[in-house]
Amino acid sequence: SVLSFLKHSCIAHTHFQSGQDLPMGDFLQKLESAREQLNIPKEWLNRSINVGFSGGERKRLMLLHLILTKPKFAILDEPDSGADTQTQQQIADTIQNMPDTTFLIISHQPNFTKMLHITNTTSLSNGKNIYPEELENYISSIPEVKEVVVYSDKEADGAEKTLSAQI
Repeated sequence: SVLSFLKHSCIAHTHFQSGQDLPMGDFLQKLESAREQLNIPKEWLNRSINVGFSGGERKRLMLLHLILTKPKFAILDEPDSGADTQTQQQIADTIQNMPDTTFLIISHQPNFTKMLHITNTTSLSNGKNIYPEELENYISSIPEVKEVVVYSDKEADGAEKTLSAQI
């Protein structure tokens, strides 16, 4: 069940991170708080993992797992895929509210990356880093691309630094 998965996952993470055991009462308190924060019905906790859940519901369970385990580093491969705008915003808000976790987020949706207020971006092609000055040449070599906007971090004066290429 979802509850069993979350319980065992939290116990393992707590033990690994602190060397301490996680008392069941503490786990249930954290679970209830996170569940309410994400507006997850109690009934979901008794269901089988990912059986009969919609894409958005799976994303919310992913967020619940992240909040409960508080990893130091998390790789999220297209967390926005299959999620509606409201769920994408919930994902972005959850990430923003986890300042002690470093996220590596892979996304192909500029609107989602705007929600994240990201601090750094890297563009890759054929396993190589494409630097901004090389990006325009790379983009122009792709015939089906009409417009690409790459968002990066903020300048010292607070202005958002972006690179746009129109083709």
